[in-house]
Amino acid sequence: MRSSARRHGLCVLWFGCLLGVGCQSAYAPGGGPGEPCLEAAECAAGLVCVAFTCAAPREEAAASSCRQGDRRCAGADVELPNLRARRVTVEPGVYLAGERIPASFLFENSGPLPVAAPATCDIVLSLDEVYSPDDVSIWSLDADLPAFGVGLGEGDAQLPRELATGRYHVLGICDPRGLVAEANEADNLGRSEGLIEILSDGAQVLPDLVPLRLTDADGGPIALIYGDEDHLTSLQVDILNQGARRVGDFGLEVFWSADAAWSPEDVHFLEQRLDSIEPGEALSVTLEFNVQPSMESGYLIAFVDFFDEYAEVDEDNNTLAVPAEVTLTPELERCAADRFEPNDTMESAARLEPGRYEGLLVCTAARDLYSLCPPEGVRAQVELSFDHDKGDIDIYLYDAMSLFVSSSLGVSNQESVTFVGTGECFTLSIQSFEGASGERLNSYELDYRVRLP
Repeated sequence: MRSSARRHGLCVLWFGCLLGVGCQSAYAPGGGPGEPCLEAAECAAGLVCVAFTCAAPREEAAASSCRQGDRRCAGADVELPNLRARRVTVEPGVYLAGERIPASFLFENSGPLPVAAPATCDIVLSLDEVYSPDDVSIWSLDADLPAFGVGLGEGDAQLPRELATGRYHVLGICDPRGLVAEANEADNLGRSEGLIEILSDGAQVLPDLVPLRLTDADGGPIALIYGDEDHLTSLQVDILNQGARRVGDFGLEVFWSADAAWSPEDVHFLEQRLDSIEPGEALSVTLEFNVQPSMESGYLIAFVDFFDEYAEVDEDNNTLAVPAEVTLTPELERCAADRFEPNDTMESAARLEPGRYEGLLVCTAARDLYSLCPPEGVRAQVELSFDHDKGDIDIYLYDAMSLFVSSSLGVSNQESVTFVGTGECFTLSIQSFEGASGERLNSYELDYRVRLP
């Protein structure tokens, strides 16, 4: 489940003159070889303008070849790009093989031609201060910079898991594969201050996050009540870092499960980002939520470090499952006795044939859904009758794609919608609201009629 949620950015800036924007007056016509220019007309007869410099035609051809990174241009009397490592930074310290470490690398093309070859600037680990192809790259950044362009990479570098224990120099090297012909090949290397130490077998210094307890807010067993949308259930989760290494901010997820073992099919309904936790330290967090319609008596599962952001001593002790009993409010108990229950989700919508249905019940916490399938071209009407003083009822109609079709949102004792069959099924949603005296349950009659248009 290990995944990296973080992306690395490379920003490129281009410094220099923009053609036609306050630059042409800087150069007088008739410039000789090596004189600055913006166009050929500013150079002496027989010369051309290449890379903002007056040059002979043969030099222009050579420079054009160099733009493609042809190393045969090296040493030619032409302008060239020049990749230069300016600053590489990794905080000195002790790190574990396989973890991510903050890093930054500032580099530039100080030459007047762009870097067109597929060049990179890499952060590498080396046993000495001299770069060699055997050094270990931990981050590679694109370096196809324009003339006088600057590149900056800031983010997390990935230490390979197979790194050997030892102390390493952190180097920044541009064009390590030697693809670009440059004006100066000696300034491609930069060094971070200090050394970093890598531990390849770091179990003894790993953290270990364990959820210790999952209770209600008073520390007792979890009992959930469904049907009162104004009631928030509170959970308390106690978490211990029983390892020997500090953990930065980390995630806590809570799932609803039919059994005590977590699986990808479990319902995720709570998440919380938590502050750092030191070795041997425990913390408690309180979470609040409404009980969901999909919850039946089963298990709540607390899962720490769900996205596996940290290597731990034991990767199999991040979950804790506790039984949780769900009971219904008295109103929902009565609603559950309705002949079409359960029908409060799209998947459980009750199929109705034309006719009159009496004694139906709807609660404020759970809508009623019905599937209506009139033949294509047939006009259909649904009419509801109820006592508005016990709570308003509104109806909504959706097509086979769950797209809204129509509604009836009156404030009387009746609601109705009319529609024409399409050969597919519609979904009728009935939503109840609290009555004048606080009632959360209402009864209604439903009359479903069809006739030819």
